[in-house]
Amino acid sequence: MATNLQAIILAGLAVLMFLIFRNLKRRLKEVSASVNRVRTIVRRIEDRLQSTATGKPHSQSPDAAAAPGAAREPTEVGMTTQNEQWFYSRCTRELYRGEGEIVDLGCWMGSTTIQMARGLSENSLLTAQGKKIHAYDRFRWEQYMEDIVTEFNMPVGRDLEPGESFLPDFEKRLGDYAEYVDVHVSDLGEETWPGEPIEILLVDAMKSWGLTNNILSQFFPSLIPGKSILIHQDFKYHLTYWIHLTQYRLREYFELFENVPQAFTMAFRNTKEIPSELLNQNYSLESFSREEIDEAMDYWHLIARSDGEGYGRNLIAAKAKLLLDLGDLEGARRTIDTRREFAYELDKDLATVDAMIVKAS
Repeated sequence: MATNLQAIILAGLAVLMFLIFRNLKRRLKEVSASVNRVRTIVRRIEDRLQSTATGKPHSQSPDAAAAPGAAREPTEVGMTTQNEQWFYSRCTRELYRGEGEIVDLGCWMGSTTIQMARGLSENSLLTAQGKKIHAYDRFRWEQYMEDIVTEFNMPVGRDLEPGESFLPDFEKRLGDYAEYVDVHVSDLGEETWPGEPIEILLVDAMKSWGLTNNILSQFFPSLIPGKSILIHQDFKYHLTYWIHLTQYRLREYFELFENVPQAFTMAFRNTKEIPSELLNQNYSLESFSREEIDEAMDYWHLIARSDGEGYGRNLIAAKAKLLLDLGDLEGARRTIDTRREFAYELDKDLATVDAMIVKAS
């Protein structure tokens, strides 16, 4: 009799402990969400204070309020707009579920990494707790970086010499978000990925065919069908047409997730597993027929220009540069001239490629 009573008491205590734990877990989640709301309110107050002090909205360009959808000045130093930076933080704050890793390829000065770390710090899901962003870069200063910094008057903090490591500068920029970042000093043309599932993959390192091929073979196999988000930061850039060609070849395995307005970024959701033979090829221009090239570039231009005729026009310049590299000068000229069909002015990127065509003539 006593034994049965003890068993009943123990079972009751077990149920009670389970209920207490479940309630505590729910309370902790509510507290975490409340903390995030407080952080948001504090940031808004800071924005208001800065607005009062400067006479214009914080982190907006002077004409942003007058032109809905216009590009806003970035909050972090780097070649990303504020629209992009907001999108990156939204992905890790609202969309990330902790079912895979977060990978940032080509983080440079940290504008992508910091925003994703900020979003991750505000993610209230318990499954996201303890997760980090894997940030990859060579962290070696090059002359073209100096040219970019000079042209756009970026406050990098100190003078850097070609070949010098800017890793200390990157880590300093991370500040309090450093605990959310696992830094990898790496050459992404040779880097391998251990195979863990990747839930968010931000790619800002496909600067050549070699880098593209290694990233495809090493990182894309770890995408989670139906869940993973692939973010191409250079998708609407005019000098990286290999991204358009390879993504067109893989289009059956992705759906458009976000065409970020007034920005280079386009994001895709991986819908089904990608066959390994498509990811382990040594892609080059010769891998694509002229028919597929035309289809791919025209296909992505029609989609990219849905961002409100912002950076989508760069796909015209990208196709012209591709044809120039093929040696088709006449085709490149005709492509540049299509800007008139879409009522485009010859803006900076189109003018850059046009000048390349003239020089090659």
